[in-house]
Amino acid sequence: MAAGERQFDFISPDDYTVVTDTGGSNFAITVQGYQYSLPGYDSLTADEKLQMEWSIDEDTDVIDIVSGGTDSDTATFEVKGEGTATINMTYTQPDTTTTSVTTYVVVEGTTVVSQVEDVNVEIVGDTFSGLNDTYDVPLFDLKDVFDGTFEDVLKNTPSATHAVLYALEIENSTETTATPIGSFDWNWVRANVTIDHDGGYISRIEDDEDITIGWDFYGWQYRVNTLDPGRAASVTPLEDDDSVLWFFDVYSW
Repeated sequence: MAAGERQFDFISPDDYTVVTDTGGSNFAITVQGYQYSLPGYDSLTADEKLQMEWSIDEDTDVIDIVSGGTDSDTATFEVKGEGTATINMTYTQPDTTTTSVTTYVVVEGTTVVSQVEDVNVEIVGDTFSGLNDTYDVPLFDLKDVFDGTFEDVLKNTPSATHAVLYALEIENSTETTATPIGSFDWNWVRANVTIDHDGGYISRIEDDEDITIGWDFYGWQYRVNTLDPGRAASVTPLEDDDSVLWFFDVYSW
């Protein structure tokens, strides 16, 4: 083991999800390591950076690496065109094992979908009473709902996150499906939903919130048309007649 190299339990990018547009500026991702025996994340040392490799799945016409592609804990990416891509970061551990993590990237174009129709939204909680109904889900800005920044949310089409927030407000407040989205007060959602990671993760609905019991971590998860999209709900676009299930359960890693 070279001087300064450590065994990390896992590595983490500073952003698991990136939403930008074709007119947006380039962006950078930095990876940090985490050891369960130590509090917080650690920056990689010079020796550890030599063990880091970056790659891009899918179409490099969407993004491309312009600097820091190898032997670096930070890489800068050029936005080249509309579409999706996955950035892979792999760290070779001192004992020759590897630890990998990904960041999902969406580059939005100029097409705006203002509403998706006949979306079935089902919410199954632990103590939350749940709901199951069909909605025409409109596009809205999460900044109109919560304080904070919500960079990791689709701006041009309704996502699985838009669907759950819209359904919760309709079923638990004074708004109806006839209420224009610009007239929503969002009072119930503001009081009963917690959303984190720039909009990429819902951690609480009423009293059902992230909790660790023993070695098990419970939280809110989702499926679209019975499938796990493998990325944040906030960057999973919906289409007419989709089915979205949100459920509170133990994570299977």
